[in-house]
Amino acid sequence: MKTLTDNLIIETCEKLQSEGVNPTQNAVREALGGGSFATIAPVIKKWREQQTENAELTTVAIPESVQTALSQFGGNLWKSAMSEAESRMTSERDAMAVARDELDKERSDYTDAIAILEKESAQKDIEISEIASKLALSDTENATLNSDKIMLIAEKSKVEAVMNERLNGLQNRLDDAIKIIDKFDIKNRDSD
Repeated sequence: MKTLTDNLIIETCEKLQSEGVNPTQNAVREALGGGSFATIAPVIKKWREQQTENAELTTVAIPESVQTALSQFGGNLWKSAMSEAESRMTSERDAMAVARDELDKERSDYTDAIAILEKESAQKDIEISEIASKLALSDTENATLNSDKIMLIAEKSKVEAVMNERLNGLQNRLDDAIKIIDKFDIKNRDSD
């Protein structure tokens, strides 16, 4: 047997009534397959009161002047609701446009930063190449320069690691900014 809830008892009353059966406590209990009269009775009473109230409301004749006033009120309410909704949509679109502009500026800043870092990296590569060439020029200086070369290669690795880490960080930020812009684009298309 199902757990008896008010909704289940009310649904059973309505089903019985639609089948032309008077929804008495016994009829409802039988249709439910059991249950306590103490649980069923108050719900049936409440349901009957609601049925009576609904029947009384359907017999009330609403004067034409009241119907006209209600219709005008409904129209004004709808107009106000639409105006408010449009105002909010405009406000949200403006906010999204500002946010998008900010993201575009950030993307531009990141792109500029990446270009600068790439230029610096290329300059460091040139400097390292020049130093490597100088090391190769003199066999007599080779022993002395060899330790400098090792240090420069280590420095290059450190610089490259730092540059790569910065480039990766900037790329991640750029990717995040692009995702945010894409989300705004999708929201803008969905709201249009």
